[in-house]
Amino acid sequence: MKNRVHYLGVLGLIVFAFGLLTYFLVSFDQYYFMHIHVALGVLLIVLFVVKGGLRPLGSAAAQRAAGFGAGMTLYTALFIGILSVLNVGAYRFDPFYFDSTEQNVFTLAPQTSDLLQDLPDAVLARFFAVGGRVNPELEDLLNRLSRQSGNFRWEIVDPETTPELADYLGVSERDTLHFSYDGKDSSRAVKISRKIDEQEVVNALLKLTRGGKKMLYWVSGHGESNLDDPTEAGFLFLKEAIEGENVTVTKLELAGGEPVPSDAAAILVMAPRRSLLAKERNAIRRYLESGGGAVFATEPNTTSDVAALVRPFGVIVGSDVILDQEVRLLEGKSVGVRPMISDYGQHQITENFSEGSIYSTASSVRTAPVVPSGMIVSELAFTGPNSWAESNVAGVFSEKPTAAIDPEDVRGPLALAAAAEGIVAYEGYEDDSFELVPENPASETVSTEGEAEKETEEASEAIKKGKSRIVVFGDADFVANVNIRQLFNRDFFLNSLNWVLGETENISIRAKSLKCTTKALTTKEFRSMFLIAGILLPEAVLILGITVWWRRRQS
Repeated sequence: MKNRVHYLGVLGLIVFAFGLLTYFLVSFDQYYFMHIHVALGVLLIVLFVVKGGLRPLGSAAAQRAAGFGAGMTLYTALFIGILSVLNVGAYRFDPFYFDSTEQNVFTLAPQTSDLLQDLPDAVLARFFAVGGRVNPELEDLLNRLSRQSGNFRWEIVDPETTPELADYLGVSERDTLHFSYDGKDSSRAVKISRKIDEQEVVNALLKLTRGGKKMLYWVSGHGESNLDDPTEAGFLFLKEAIEGENVTVTKLELAGGEPVPSDAAAILVMAPRRSLLAKERNAIRRYLESGGGAVFATEPNTTSDVAALVRPFGVIVGSDVILDQEVRLLEGKSVGVRPMISDYGQHQITENFSEGSIYSTASSVRTAPVVPSGMIVSELAFTGPNSWAESNVAGVFSEKPTAAIDPEDVRGPLALAAAAEGIVAYEGYEDDSFELVPENPASETVSTEGEAEKETEEASEAIKKGKSRIVVFGDADFVANVNIRQLFNRDFFLNSLNWVLGETENISIRAKSLKCTTKALTTKEFRSMFLIAGILLPEAVLILGITVWWRRRQS
C-alpha cells in the first residue's frame, strides 16, 4: 500500500512538472493541456499527502531510498549533460544532416561549396535585422555556409542599436545582408535584400571576389524572342541567370554597320528568325577573327546564319530536326521532338556533369569532316540510339506532321551541341554571307577612290589577335522561360557561357530551386505537433519507464 502511495507522489510530480513545461513553452494552449496537467498533478500530490506518504521520510529505509534517489539524480544529470554536449556538437558540425527533398534543395550546391573553399580572404556577412530577428531558413543557410568554410562567417546587426554601423556601410533597408572582406576596408562590398537564398548569396560572393563585371552582348533585331520578356517564349529568366554570374547583358544591334564593342567579353546569337544583313555578318566575322567569343543557338526551320557563321570553326549545323523515341503512359512508344540528354562528351564544360537536360525541336550539331588546322572541336551532348536526324523538316512542321527514317536520314546517337576553340579565318569559305561589301551598294554613300581602296583592304584583312571560343546549340528554346528550369538546362548553358568567357572555375552545378516539396503548417497544426512530440511522448516514455522500474523493484 505504501509503495502505491509513493508511486502516486512520483506520478503527481511528473504530471505537474510537464504542466509547468507546457506553460513556459506553449504560448497558446487551445487544448487546456497545462490546466489539465497542473490540476491532475496537484490532485495526485494531495492524495499522496492524505494517504500518509510523508510519514516514513525520516526512517532508515527512507534515508536509503533518498540516497539511492540522489545517486539516480546525479547519474541522470550526468547523462543529460552528455546528451547536451553531443547535441551542441551535432548542431555545430552537422554530421547527421539529411536532405529529404527531391532535388536536394537544402544541400549546398557544388558551385557554392567550390566558391566557399576558394575564397581568397575571410569574408564577413552582416545581416541587418531589427530586433535581431532572423528568418529560420536564412539562419540555417548562413550556418551551413559558415560550416563549409573557415573563411566565411556571419553576424546579426540590429540597426536600431548600432545605427552608426548601418550608416557607415550604407545600409538603409531592413533585412539586408552585407558582404565585405573581414577586417579590411568595407569600400569593396556587396549588399542583397528582400530575396535572399543560396543562389543570391553565391552571386554576391562572385561579385565581391571577382570585382568588375564582364560584358555580354545579345545580338538582336531579327525576330528573336525578347530578352526582357517574362512570358513562356521569352528569355528573361536566362538573362537573370547570366547576370547572376556577374555578367552584364546588353542588347546589340549591328544593322547600322557598327562593329562589336571593344569591351565585349562575348556575344550571344539566339536563333534569328530573319536573316542578318551582310554588314551584321561581317561585324560578327571580324569580332571572331580578332579572338572574340560567342554562344550560338539555332532552331530548325529558321535562317542559316548560325550555320554559316560557325562553319569556319569546323562545326556543321544540320538542316534537319532531331526526332527521338519516347514512352508515354498508357500510349506506349511514340516519336517526339523533345530529346532527353544524359550522355555528354569529354570537355571542360561537361567535366563532372552527368545531369539530364531536355531540348525542344533541335537540329544536329556535329564536327565537320575536315577541321581547320589548329582548331579543336568537341561535341558536347548526345541523343540516344533510337533518335535520328529527320531531313524532311517541312514534313515535321506541316499541318499533318509526317516522319520516318529514310536512307538520307542520320541515325543516333546525334550531337546537338559542340564547342570549338582556335584561330578562325573565314577566307576560302565560298558564301555570300561574308562578302565584305554592303548588302545594297546603291544605297550607300559614294566614297572617293582612295577611301574605297583603303576600306576594301582593311575589310579583306583578317586580324587575328588570339584564339576564339564558341559554343553552338542546335536549339534555343531549351533555355526559354518555359524550359530553362527543366532538369539542368540552366546549368549546362551557363557552364558553356563561362567556358567561352574564360571563367572555367564557375563550371559547376548551381543551387537547386526545383521541386521543393513542402507543406505549409498552420499555427494550430504546429502547436498540436509540438504538444504531441515535445510534451506528450516524453511524458509517456518517462511514466512508462518509472512504472516498469517500480514494478520490477517490488517483485
